[in-house]
Amino acid sequence: MACNNTRNLTGGLSKAQAKIIMIRGFTKEENLLKQKDFAEVLKKPLTTVNYNIKVLRNKGLLTKLNNLTPDGKVVFQKLKGYLNNTRKLRGHKLSGEFILTEGYRDFELVRNKYLQISKSPKHRGFRVEFEECIVLFYSPQKICFYLPDVYGDSISEIYVEAYEKYISPLKKYLEQMFKGIMINQYEIASVTINHLAYQNHPLAEIFKQFNVRYASNRIEVDHSHGVAEFETIHKKHSLEDMDKILDYEKLIRGSFSCNQNSEEDKNEGE
Repeated sequence: MACNNTRNLTGGLSKAQAKIIMIRGFTKEENLLKQKDFAEVLKKPLTTVNYNIKVLRNKGLLTKLNNLTPDGKVVFQKLKGYLNNTRKLRGHKLSGEFILTEGYRDFELVRNKYLQISKSPKHRGFRVEFEECIVLFYSPQKICFYLPDVYGDSISEIYVEAYEKYISPLKKYLEQMFKGIMINQYEIASVTINHLAYQNHPLAEIFKQFNVRYASNRIEVDHSHGVAEFETIHKKHSLEDMDKILDYEKLIRGSFSCNQNSEEDKNEGE
């Protein structure tokens, strides 16, 4: 049962306001959008767009340049999840490390040009962002990344989607921005899915109906992301736990199907 009311996800925004958030979120941040641009896409009068943009600014979701604020980006991510909630699984907190054929030689030359990872002298690295991805240059030999949520109908689909949608473009971006960086051409990176959520799981739907939230050190059942989710959260056992949940689902569906077929055979025999 998919959530069909975007107001539940966005704190009471109207459809027009949610669409403005989506348009801004799916447009590259360096591309400035004026009110007339929103009006053209929405096919709404400028006066309507002006009113809704003022509301979004007052709520702290849009800046004066019509970019998303940090809170606006949170709302955008929830709306993206709403659009993707036809997919069974949501991969959350994906992280990994690029596999380098040799250390990045210009690390010391460029590190002061970018935002530092930490003010502590122990951490000499820097960070960059690209298409909702965060890249941390810890050292010339260690370059890690963190990805936004990735959706799929199986764990293998999430891995494929992560590589095609984020990791491969991220590799090209880094090679263009940082000349001389040597990322392995055949085995680009290692990836870890730290949390997995089964969207609209029947048990989670029941919990949502009664506004109940359950949490242990390995499982969470809640609807904080806008849809009812059964989430595996243990860093070490997340994939293993989700595999078990999916296997149980197949077992139950298979058992139900066999029982149904037996009943039909029995009725035909009579």
